[in-house]
Amino acid sequence: MDKEKEHIIAHNTMSRVARVTSIVFTPFSIPFLAFLVLFLFSYLRIMPIQYKLIVLGIVRSGNDVGGIAGVGVNVLNCLVENASVSNTVSGSNGNAAGICGTNKKYATNCIVRNTDISGIVGTSKAVTGINGNYQNNGTTKGCVVESTTIKGAKVQRISAINPATVSSNPGAPLADNWTYNVTLLDGNNEDISSSAIDDVAGLDGGTVSQAQMTQSWYQSIGFDMNVWEWKDGKLTLKNVGYKRK
Repeated sequence: MDKEKEHIIAHNTMSRVARVTSIVFTPFSIPFLAFLVLFLFSYLRIMPIQYKLIVLGIVRSGNDVGGIAGVGVNVLNCLVENASVSNTVSGSNGNAAGICGTNKKYATNCIVRNTDISGIVGTSKAVTGINGNYQNNGTTKGCVVESTTIKGAKVQRISAINPATVSSNPGAPLADNWTYNVTLLDGNNEDISSSAIDDVAGLDGGTVSQAQMTQSWYQSIGFDMNVWEWKDGKLTLKNVGYKRK
């Protein structure tokens, strides 16, 4: 119980520090970079990797923002978990998404789990579970969004648009994307989850039950068990995390 309390206190403290520092650096559009430098070159490098990932996932920006990148290229086998991705700066002109605000080339076999994603109310910018916009033949395939809340004026469980319809350098159509327990909220905090259309090749992806989400199911949509592992009843990345000596 003491360890659990310590974990909660540490998480809350780091979350507050992340938000304050992000606000300071937001005018320069470098909150993520600021923390990355701190974690690489300051005493903060001794922090457990899970805390680093959580803090780096708490992003507030006025441009495209994502759990992995604002603009991401060739994103494969990524996990965003227990994060907060927020693009709520007044006058924002960017998308917010669990993986990439804007994707180039592809986002494949990525998972967004237990995450809050939000965008500024009153704009038409996308707030989505995986990717927002696309460039350079970008597309989304074999991705999963689990137990996540997505809030904004324009929300979708997977993608804001079909990449195949992009006018310049369109990507392959959306394919084999899935969701479980995803809540969609509009700008007034009204639950509009029922507006989602179940379609593995659509903007909201298909729906899968928790019981169906087994290791073999993930493998069936392309997840490589040389990279991933089944642990504590869920799929997670291998060889990441902090191990105390």
